[in-house]
Amino acid sequence: MTAPQQRGNYISEWFGQRTYPDVRLDDKALSGTNWGACPFLSEVKRQRTQCIKNENAFGVCTINSVGIDSRRDWLVCPYRVIDSDIVKAGCEAIFQASASITPIPVSILDDKNGSGALEAGLAKNQRVFVFFQDKLGGEISISGTSASPEIAFDVTVVEITKTKGALRVGRYGFIEIQTMDFHGSYKHAVSNLRDAYRLHKRGFSKALAKNLSWMSEDVEGPNIANVFKRTFYQTLLKFELSKEGAAAGTILAIPKSVWESWQPFLGRPEIEHVAGVNYRIKGSDNTHYHGTNAWIYVFELDSQKPVSISPLNIVARYESAPPISWSTPSSTCLRICCTGQGAMTLCSKEFDREFRKSFRGSK
Repeated sequence: MTAPQQRGNYISEWFGQRTYPDVRLDDKALSGTNWGACPFLSEVKRQRTQCIKNENAFGVCTINSVGIDSRRDWLVCPYRVIDSDIVKAGCEAIFQASASITPIPVSILDDKNGSGALEAGLAKNQRVFVFFQDKLGGEISISGTSASPEIAFDVTVVEITKTKGALRVGRYGFIEIQTMDFHGSYKHAVSNLRDAYRLHKRGFSKALAKNLSWMSEDVEGPNIANVFKRTFYQTLLKFELSKEGAAAGTILAIPKSVWESWQPFLGRPEIEHVAGVNYRIKGSDNTHYHGTNAWIYVFELDSQKPVSISPLNIVARYESAPPISWSTPSSTCLRICCTGQGAMTLCSKEFDREFRKSFRGSK
């Protein structure tokens, strides 16, 4: 086993296969007709599906880099977790579901696999969840106004029931999957991996284990401050939207590496354990804020498990969007945002229109 390097940034998953800190890549998973396939999109679409990333990032799921206190995987592709427990658990929290229900992408409802999954889910659970995402039915967004910004939603989940033989569109919720941006690109490292695979084929994983530097050439570090500025305030607005109209809830699904990197920006509040994976801000009553159903789910990929595709573990969850109770500049900004209740209502009505138009067009 090759000891992990202490310096540098490495492609740690390629086409879902673990490549760093240990190379546990299954050569067969990349060979023949499997070449270029995304195992996560293939699973959720019920058919072989090619990676949708451009040539410079082709196949890259995560980058391993130094975090606050140790090396961490940083998620760079949201589709890496789209078929994971984070989405199923998010649906349970949004809709207060007692059973674990695997959501179905709206983009496959017009084929046999999708319609079969829909009917089977309705028969078993009396309701199903379908979802929109950028490459899985399209990303839903609402236009900006003079009192509210333009907002796009990573994953929009919709509750479907069946009454007297007719399908009924019910409530909807949002799941925001937080990724990390990196300075520069990974094109040199990706080119190294592609060339090495072309030359070594079935011996690729052994060659890679002896040449870890192939995965790190010119890969720069995470752009932490930019991601926080770009993401955080819109997330707070989406939390507030979770109590408007037919909106059932909002989940921020955030990798542990990103969550830890945000703590200095949030004043590093004192956290206390409640039970299981549930945590709260020390001194808070852990009740819903302004009637919202908003959660933060912190997850981590288990890079130490000896399998080629690292499983995802939910390591913490916070109810009622804990940042809103923190005595930081962020909470001041939220209070300003939340005074515009009329703007939130307008956002909700606009979303209802856009959502129903998108859903009709997808059927």
